Amino acid sequence: MTSYYTPRLSKATYETCKIWEAARATSAASTFFEPIQIGQHREEYVDGATGCNNPVNELWTEAQYVWPETDLRDNIQCMVSIGTGESADAPFVDYPLEIVATLKAIALETESTAKTFAHHHGRLIDEKKYFRFSVVKGLEHVGLHEYTKEATIIAATKKYSEDRAVFKNLEACAKNLRDRESWLSFA
Repeated sequence: MTSYYTPRLSKATYETCKIWEAARATSAASTFFEPIQIGQHREEYVDGATGCNNPVNELWTEAQYVWPETDLRDNIQCMVSIGTGESADAPFVDYPLEIVATLKAIALETESTAKTFAHHHGRLIDEKKYFRFSVVKGLEHVGLHEYTKEATIIAATKKYSEDRAVFKNLEACAKNLRDRESWLSFA
């Protein structure tokens, strides 16, 4: 979903999609919410996380599509990636239910995507233009469905943000967002 027209989205959907529908489409996590149909042709949207839980590479590709003649590294002022914490190690085993759990953990893994992106775009990090925030410890055993563990989530996030390097990155990110010249559309 975009806030601008692109030939990769049906014009009818772009012209009729309501903000709440776009938000609902992004939360169509298959184990929690049903898919949603949008537009006059009732296009169905489901959880993109099954194939792309961290869309940082898709965002980069979309930006290159929108601005093909631009060196994005020179024109990005602030790019933020927010993770959900590192998952606990999930070794492969022979039991069918545990294999399913392992495959689910792999599908939900976002940190290796973030690390690969950072490796390929290190200049953005060096120039304080790309920021990745993801709690390192304390949320490994908190699942997406465990919203009642709010106190655990808050405590782990607070501890994470108190780390000096993380705090400095939060300050730099906030400064970049305050100093931006214009709003960009986010996919």
